[in-house]
Amino acid sequence: MGKTKLKKPFPREWTKLKYKDPEEWLIKSLEIRAEFAQTDFPEDIRNLRTNRLKRELEFWQICLFLYGMGLRLPGSKVFVARDENQDRDFIAYFQKGDTEY
Repeated sequence: MGKTKLKKPFPREWTKLKYKDPEEWLIKSLEIRAEFAQTDFPEDIRNLRTNRLKRELEFWQICLFLYGMGLRLPGSKVFVARDENQDRDFIAYFQKGDTEY
């Protein structure tokens, strides 16, 4: 999966996170979810609707949002990283040319 490193002038802890391409993550996740759909697991588990799977569902949702956002930002690439150190779950940024936002 495509991973990238964030450069300065962002907070130091953000530069240490591993950023992923939401599109690549969604494609891989769809393959896994398709396999899961064929199992006898309860529907709430197959759809990530349990407390234990809440974090995965939220990551799925943020990747969907950021993928869509990336489609609306021509010439840009959007990335996401998990960050639960503060009062946030994810950090997203996008690149347009040589500039990071």
